[in-house]
Amino acid sequence: MGRKSKFQLHLLHPDFEDHSKKEIESIQQVSHKSQRNRNPNGTNRKPLKHALKEDPRDFYPIELTSFLYDNPLEYFSAEKITYNLLIRKEETAQLLKGYQKNLHEKQEETRIKNATTSDELFQILIVKPSPNNVELLISKMLHLESELVPRILSLLGQEIDEMILEFIIDFLYQTKKRWIKEIENTLANITIPYAISLLSVILGLVGNKDQIPLLWKAYHILDENGSYTQGPLLGLSLIWDKEHGIPID
Repeated sequence: MGRKSKFQLHLLHPDFEDHSKKEIESIQQVSHKSQRNRNPNGTNRKPLKHALKEDPRDFYPIELTSFLYDNPLEYFSAEKITYNLLIRKEETAQLLKGYQKNLHEKQEETRIKNATTSDELFQILIVKPSPNNVELLISKMLHLESELVPRILSLLGQEIDEMILEFIIDFLYQTKKRWIKEIENTLANITIPYAISLLSVILGLVGNKDQIPLLWKAYHILDENGSYTQGPLLGLSLIWDKEHGIPID
């Protein structure tokens, strides 16, 4: 199936110039083609923790450089677009500058502002917040992240709307605590390929060389299913860059 990230679907200001729309359409076409036949839910899957126990392959750090050289990242993929959104918040905010929220978005904004408990914020999350209220919701959730992160990570073992999944990834990237062990544990126990792929991106952003074996395994397990390898591959690339003093950009 072909899918579009929240950026491709929703962050298009209605007054964008034509050339901007054509540029986004080009991204959509390439991303759609690159994800053809990708099944976000997958079939006959086992959690990575079982694969780690059953698969005799070991990780040898010396292999990583040549592996990344032989497996270059796709220029356009849902995972790469999600990554770019995470590290380029200011540019994303500029896309929405001057945007007038509709009635539903204004009502949702009021609910978010009035929410005072983790339960209230969680309920707003699971009904899929408007992309135009995402940053507001995240800013409120960050004050209660210790209560929300465990609940949110538990959602990743279920089949959830992809917009909600992408929101969760955005939230995890902005948390004050890095939650690396919790993310690792979730990654090792879930079976949904797209969730594994996006969590691998987060682990690459916030993790270090200790997370390489799990990302290495995630790549090969997803590769056997024939899809969603760009997340673990990007995660491995980010950690390799950090280990070699190359800034993330």
